[in-house]
Amino acid sequence: MSKNKLLLILSLMLILLICSSLVYNDQQKLEALNPSKTNYNINNSSLKSTPASNKNIIKIDTSNLDYTYIDYKVKAGDDLYSLARNYMPNYMPSGVIKEIKEKNSLSNEKIIIDKTLLIPVEKNILTKK
Repeated sequence: MSKNKLLLILSLMLILLICSSLVYNDQQKLEALNPSKTNYNINNSSLKSTPASNKNIIKIDTSNLDYTYIDYKVKAGDDLYSLARNYMPNYMPSGVIKEIKEKNSLSNEKIIIDKTLLIPVEKNILTKK
C-alpha cells in the first residue's frame, strides 16, 4: 500500500473519530438540559377537572391500566422482591418495589409479618387466582 493511501485512510479515520466525539458531546449536553422524561399515553376523556381550589391537580382515570392495587397481608417468607415477581411479573421488580415502598411509606425493604400492604397487582394475575 502506498504512503499516500495510508495517509488518506488515517486522515479519514481521524475525521470520523472527531465527528463521533462531537456528536457524543452534543447528546450529553442535550441530556443535561432535558432530564429524563417519562411519556404517558393518557386518553383525554380520562382527565377530569377538579374544584378551583385544586386547579393544579388532575385526576386520571386508571381503569385502562393493566394493574390495580390490593391489600396484601404479609406472610412468613415474603419479601418485596417475591411480591413484585409474583404479582407484577411483566414489570421490572425494582420499579414495583419502589412503588410498594412509596405507597406504604416504607423507608427500607424490611416488611413485618401480618402487616397489611397496599401492593400493585396485574389484573390478569387477579383473574387467575
